[in-house]
Amino acid sequence: MQPQFAVDKTSQKFKKIVEAVDAKLKGIKVDDSTARIALRAIHDVLKEKGFRYVMNLLLAEGINTGKVDCNMYTAIYITIGKEKGWPINAM
Repeated sequence: MQPQFAVDKTSQKFKKIVEAVDAKLKGIKVDDSTARIALRAIHDVLKEKGFRYVMNLLLAEGINTGKVDCNMYTAIYITIGKEKGWPINAM
């Protein structure tokens, strides 16, 4: 089981990512016609925060270190979209 401080640290870092995405979008309502803009905002924020590709880390570790793999990138995009109430799904 993860210590509570590690969970709190991950939650705080994730919240900062979501806030940075919000700031990039500047109040744009995300729907099917603006989805590309929203996904680009997530991409830009992750790049600005130094996220980079590595294989096989846990999602919490990836959020804390900025080292994520393809599955974690997908989870981050989906989670941000769900957090914001966007019409986003993984298919």
